[in-house]
Amino acid sequence: MYKLYYAPDACSLAIHISLEELNADFKPLRVNIGEEVSPELLEVNPLATVPVLIDDDLILTEGVAILNYLADHFPTSSLRPETGKARGEFYQWMNILSAGLHRSYCRAFAPGAYVKSEPAADEVYEVADEEIQEMFIFIDKHLASRSYLLGEQVSFIDFYLFAMLGWTDALSCPLSSYENLSAFYERIRVRPAVQRAYATENE
Repeated sequence: MYKLYYAPDACSLAIHISLEELNADFKPLRVNIGEEVSPELLEVNPLATVPVLIDDDLILTEGVAILNYLADHFPTSSLRPETGKARGEFYQWMNILSAGLHRSYCRAFAPGAYVKSEPAADEVYEVADEEIQEMFIFIDKHLASRSYLLGEQVSFIDFYLFAMLGWTDALSCPLSSYENLSAFYERIRVRPAVQRAYATENE
């Protein structure tokens, strides 16, 4: 049985949804992050971040690493393309989301962590907000001709994007401003696996 350490409204939601989609045997463990970090989280990850996935004696952190680990453990799943061009596109989008969109969100949420003065922190937030909006425009255009990032088949990276789209309240431009992204968000939101993950995280 896997153990998943998660925090509500965090990127760990992508892993939670993925485990539900895979019908994996796992135990979700809710923890606190931020200023009042749960001691049990620090025991498994001194960096105090989620997600953390435990598989027997393996402690795995970082969402991208966990998603690929799960894909390897469930080779018959359609959530990661088997081979060829589609697999390459899968890795491309995984990096766009992790190194691009997610990183910009980190700066938007904690701008003061990147500079030493408050005025500079305001500028960091503004730049990060602009970066996120530019990325939304790019992804919205991409989704104009497809239901999911890789076409008509949902994949792990769609759950990663979905988790981050839930953070748009912190931005100057609402998700509703992007027609295709909004439709994508709704398609993912109504999936049974997503509803099960939400039910657990909202308890």
